[in-house]
Amino acid sequence: MSIIGFAVLRVERPGLRDEALLDQSRKIEDHVAQAYAGRCGREEYMHYLLMYEFVDDYLERRGAFRDEHLGLAWEAHARGELVLGGALADPVDGAILLFQGEAAAAERFAAADPYVRHGLVTRWRVRPWTTVVGTDAASPVRPGGG
Repeated sequence: MSIIGFAVLRVERPGLRDEALLDQSRKIEDHVAQAYAGRCGREEYMHYLLMYEFVDDYLERRGAFRDEHLGLAWEAHARGELVLGGALADPVDGAILLFQGEAAAAERFAAADPYVRHGLVTRWRVRPWTTVVGTDAASPVRPGGG
């Protein structure tokens, strides 16, 4: 049971006793977990890394295309495809963008990206990433194999 579920029930249904609150909270969390598992089945829910390699003068050339690139990135994020993204630093010679769901979303992004279309990206590739640690891991694995 999470403290959030308990607190929500405490606010919404102040007359419930603690035992009833705990029971209601567990039911809500079970329901959410089942819905999440159904939406994010193992084959459907996967992480993918879109990896870019940049031209040497990327920083000098990106200005003309940056707003369009960022617009595409935020749109992909709003659709739930792009989780995180950004350039590598020291040196700025590439970028990594983390997608979830399907590899095709990352491939579509790269094909539409003005950085790719205008030659700022010399090479790009999409790789599946088996995430095993963290609350958003696609395939969580705990010590002992659980």
